[in-house]
Amino acid sequence: MQKITPPTQTKTSHQPLRVGLFGIGLALAFATSLRAGETLAATHAVEVAGLRCEYLENPLGIDVAKPRLSWKLQVSGLRSQPSMDRGIKQSAYQIVVDGVWDSGKVASDQSVAVEYAGSELKSQTRYEWRVRVWDEKGVAGEWSPRGRFVTGVLGKPWQGKWIAGEYGATAAKGIGYHAAETTVDEIKWVQVDLGQPAAVESVVLESLR
Repeated sequence: MQKITPPTQTKTSHQPLRVGLFGIGLALAFATSLRAGETLAATHAVEVAGLRCEYLENPLGIDVAKPRLSWKLQVSGLRSQPSMDRGIKQSAYQIVVDGVWDSGKVASDQSVAVEYAGSELKSQTRYEWRVRVWDEKGVAGEWSPRGRFVTGVLGKPWQGKWIAGEYGATAAKGIGYHAAETTVDEIKWVQVDLGQPAAVESVVLESLR
């Protein structure tokens, strides 16, 4: 009797197929990421925020005739992702201070301590200002929200009158005594006219030097 041997079953490994599919998935994800980055760059323009005058936000009473203006850059729509702003580059800016200065487009990447260069500012006056910038590709962003600053007294020193109490207003003139200077130690008598009798608990002499 002839012995019949059953056919041998061949085991097929699917591991290379799974690895191939995983590699394809990574490639697709990478390509999608690149396209998303290109889309962000195309649809999100550079914007200006954090306006400062003399390094302060909306300061009051500045006494500088040519205040220094500063701002920060950000990408529109990505305020919640500050790390996305690191690649932003400014190629130009334009500053407008309402009614007194329009810088026009200035080719510069400066965004800190830009000196005001408009008409002479008036004392005790409020001014509003705004900025827009161009990115490294020459694309202009939107105007920033308005900032403001209020000037103090400019161009002349403060003027005023001394404030005196009731005694200073009614006391006789010439009260007090100024001793002549001397270069040697000696005893001096000092007489002070207070204008009327008064009890004195102590006397303190202080040098003018």
